[in-house]
Amino acid sequence: MKQSAEIFDIVDHDEWEATPENEKFFSSDHVIDAYMKGRKDGVKDERALIIDKIKSNVTSSSAVTHAAFNEIRRLGFSPISAYLKISDWAIYNILITIPESEFLDDRILEVYSVLSKIEDNFKNDYYSVHISLCDIGDDFSEKCVTIDGYGLRLKHAQEK
Repeated sequence: MKQSAEIFDIVDHDEWEATPENEKFFSSDHVIDAYMKGRKDGVKDERALIIDKIKSNVTSSSAVTHAAFNEIRRLGFSPISAYLKISDWAIYNILITIPESEFLDDRILEVYSVLSKIEDNFKNDYYSVHISLCDIGDDFSEKCVTIDGYGLRLKHAQEK
């Protein structure tokens, strides 16, 4: 059966008009249709906002990585590469590699302390970052890093 709005589009308007109450009436189908349209539009808007936030957070992750590289170098260590894992639209993990001999150095605790401060400086309601270190030895495999979820690698890491 056609809804009242559709019915009144086809009736003879010289003879019939909508009752005042009918003009204010919304059937359950009207309510469901409006809900579904609003939900669809809302999901589309939410998706666009999340995509924008991911782009922004990936950019922030670059800034975090460069800040970490600078501080690691300042402490006398030699970062080699960096990898990024997006765990959630707001949670990011950065893995920075350094030579195995430096990773085993007692001063590595200073690096972790500085990295913790960098994480705190960049953290906000929509962005959380965790920085880890990994040594590069004979058994290092970039394939394993990728399998662990680090799908992005910083370009030109040693040049900055």
